[in-house]
Formats: sequence, structure tokens, C-alpha cells
Amino acid sequence: MKANEIVKELMKENGLNQTNVADLAGIQSKSVVSKFLTGSVTTDLSNVILIARSISPDRFIEITNQYIQEINKPQQVQNALEYAFTFNQVEVLDFLCSKFEGSRDVDDWVDVYSIAKDMLSADCDLVTLIDRLKEVYGQIKTQELKCSANLFEAYAYYKLNDDDRVEHLVSFAGTILSELKEGYLKESLLVRYNTLITLTSLYVKEDITKVKQAVKGITQSKYASDLSVASAYHSLAAAVTFVNLDEAILYYNKAVSLYDYLGRDYYVDRILKSDIPFAYNLHKKEFDTDGIDIEELAHYYVQRGENEVALDLLEGVKSLSVFGEFYKAKAGKDLLGLFEVQIKFSNYGFSFYTNLIKEAIKSL
Repeated sequence: MKANEIVKELMKENGLNQTNVADLAGIQSKSVVSKFLTGSVTTDLSNVILIARSISPDRFIEITNQYIQEINKPQQVQNALEYAFTFNQVEVLDFLCSKFEGSRDVDDWVDVYSIAKDMLSADCDLVTLIDRLKEVYGQIKTQELKCSANLFEAYAYYKLNDDDRVEHLVSFAGTILSELKEGYLKESLLVRYNTLITLTSLYVKEDITKVKQAVKGITQSKYASDLSVASAYHSLAAAVTFVNLDEAILYYNKAVSLYDYLGRDYYVDRILKSDIPFAYNLHKKEFDTDGIDIEELAHYYVQRGENEVALDLLEGVKSLSVFGEFYKAKAGKDLLGLFEVQIKFSNYGFSFYTNLIKEAIKSL
């Protein structure tokens, strides 16, 4: 079934007309909806996304992916590649890169997004991918693609904890973004830009104000993926954890709701069993410790001066995280251990948490 046919079926099921759909999607002219419903494949992908998301959030990916099977124009292909990466649609990226490989109008886009597709793999070699991006950069014809390539490279360097390179590339991408014409590509690239601003402002610069501004840019975007929004709320919760417990819990719960909807059980468990308990422990607030992570249970006792209980709990953990090592060193009043953890926090890009070490050292 084609994309327009799926939408027609959903409209009938929900008793919606074209004006209703245009209003729900925030599209000023119902003629855009009408044109899409006729089966035209010239409808801008940005409008297809808005129509599909407004009429069925649960099936919008299916509708959009189906529409992409039918497109051919260069601008549509460029938008589709960006959409497929942003929404983690690897099969769609494969399809587009295969279909348009060697196409003169979008060959540079295919080259860059083929590299980006490999970046989505958990076991990718980031250094190799950065080298590949640099090799194709000279072939890039548009400012939009230059911006995208810089953001891909910046994210790779972020994963490699090279803060200086990240800052340089993000700054350059921001300059390009300010000069781009309005449209889907600019909006989507802004979400990726703000995601990197969020991460670097939180973990490197410890700038909560900038984190909040960047998160607002993500959560208010019509084209941000639910995963991007969930991650943004997750980061914002971490950013305010030290200064406002209630606000942190609010944002953690927003992230949990979205992660749960997306089936991201790992992140749901991480927030409920580690992140929220960490926030409560940090502020020495009482909470239900049943089922929480063993390291955070140890943290609970450390914060209450029951260091021997904490050490006993941590002894049973085969492989401690850097936070577990911190709780162990703090409970054991191990100055050398605290310094070692401080180095690890810095190496892992967790500079945001080094103040914990400083406070622990002062208390010895």
C-alpha cells in the first residue's frame, strides 16, 4: 500500500477531512494535503513527515518510509537521506545509497551518508570513518552537506573524547547553519547541532543555561525524532540534578516515558535504577531503594555515613563502573583511589562529575 493510501485509510478510520489533517499537521494550505493524497510524489518530505506524524504517531515511520520508496528528485533524496539517518532507519539508508549510487546530482550526498550509516553500527571504527569523511569532503557541492559532514565528524570526535576537535567542528557547523535557507534540511541539522551543544555544554563546559537552550531547540522542533527528544530530556535532567532535584525528576520522567514508548528498555532501566537514585542520593533524600542498582544502593549508605555497609555491597560487584569506584574510594577514605577516579572521569568525558571528587577529598 502506498503512503497516500495508508493516510486515506487512517483519515477514514478517524473521520478526518483534508482541512482537519492540514490543521493537525500545522500546514497552512490544505492543497498540500490534497496533492499528497492524489499520490503525487512531488510533495516535500517535510510535509509528508508532518502529515504522517499528526495523523498516526505510531505509523508515521511506516508512512514516511513508504513515501521515500517512490521519490526521485535530488532535493527529495537529500531530505530523505537526512531523515533516514536522524530516525535511525538503516534499511532506508541502504536503499537510498544503493539506488542513487553514482547519481551525478546526489553522488556526494550518497558518499557522506554511506559513511554516516556505518557510524550507526555499535562496533564501527570511528577513526577510519573520520578519515573517510575527510577524503570525500572536497567533493561536497552544497553548504547543507558540508554542515552535515562536519556534524558527523564532530559526533565521532565526541565519542573519542576529543573535546577541542568537537568544539571547532560544531562552531564551524553553526556558522554554516546560520547562513542556510529555511527548510527541512536546516531544521533537521539544527536538531543534530543542538544535540552536540547539549552534550558538550553538559559534560565538558558545565554550562546549564546553554544545555537548556539547546534542549529547547530539540524538543520544540517538528522534525526531531522521539529518540532525540528523549535523549535531550535525559541530558537536561542530568544537567540540573546538582541544583534542582524536583526539576531533574521531572525531566527524567519525561525521558522514561519516551524511552518506554520506543521500547528502549536499557535506558528506562538505567534511569529508574541508577540515574534517579543517584539524584536522590546526591541530595540525601529518602526514597524506595527496592530494585535499584547495587552501586546506587552503596551510594545510599555512603551518603548516610554507613561506609562499611557500602563497602560490603561493592565487594560483591565483579566489575565496578567509574561511579562504583568513586563510592568505594569515598567509603574507604582512599585518597589515591579518589584521584584515580578523577582521572577516569576526565578521560571518559565526565568532567561534569569531577566536583564530586573535590567535595569527597575535602571531607577526608
